[in-house]
Amino acid sequence: MRLAVTAWCLLLLVGAAPPPAPLIVQVTVTEFAFTPNVLALTEGRPVTLVLKNTGQIEHTMASAYLASQRLTLKGESREGETDSKWKFVGIDPRETAEITFTPQGRGRFPFQCSIEGHAEAGMTGTFVVSPP
Repeated sequence: MRLAVTAWCLLLLVGAAPPPAPLIVQVTVTEFAFTPNVLALTEGRPVTLVLKNTGQIEHTMASAYLASQRLTLKGESREGETDSKWKFVGIDPRETAEITFTPQGRGRFPFQCSIEGHAEAGMTGTFVVSPP
């Protein structure tokens, strides 16, 4: 009986573990690049993207993948949707924004700056979401 109670208590403790802290990924945004431009994420592990616009003009991070995720935004940013239904987060010059979400769905997903001409100038990247 004592062994069963001990085992039950251990299961409660394991089940009561807090969720993992988000992975923090620093992304520098400038004319005309994301650094880094390949973001390695793990499906099911929370992530906070810290976007710091060190450029002289507004930039965005836009992706169809972001549109499929439940995002929490902090900082000086705004979100919206492009004509092609990609979700974007806009960041003014010298501002920082945080995007927190738990990646769902594995694969490679492109992102880009949605401001006219910026993606064509090379402002693109890829989310690479791997299994846990």
